Amino acid sequence: MSPAPSAPLLRPPAVRRPYALRAPRDAVAPKLMRAWVCVLLVATGHRHHIDDARLLVAELVTNVVRHTRAPRVEVTVVVEPTSVRVSVWDNSPGWPRVREAALEDGGGRGLLLVAALASDWGVTRSAGRSCRKSVWVVLGDGSGTACPDDGSGTG
Repeated sequence: MSPAPSAPLLRPPAVRRPYALRAPRDAVAPKLMRAWVCVLLVATGHRHHIDDARLLVAELVTNVVRHTRAPRVEVTVVVEPTSVRVSVWDNSPGWPRVREAALEDGGGRGLLLVAALASDWGVTRSAGRSCRKSVWVVLGDGSGTACPDDGSGTG
């Protein structure tokens, strides 16, 4: 019996690759989006970013679920050779802000966590009259990311 073929070594793509997933804004969305991003990172050779991505995606999607009335949440991932950019989109007019949480507060530290783990992060509002915005993070050196817009063009 011959040995089973080994899995090919996955490497980051040589070019920019965008991916997107939408889901209803409900309690399942953070888990679903977190799992999808992890599978995507493994498939594109960015396994080394999984731990940070898992935490950041869960935090950002949970923020949409808890703090907005947007009907859906969208996660876009742009995979570059040396970095990964994750954007969490919603249609809420509210703007996220960093808070100073008291020690006894059960929340309020999410964006501080984002700032600590991401190579870069920010908030981008879509052009036009839309309320559509994204909170985005870059994992990796970011040298392959040309601009804050993830270029998904989806609405």
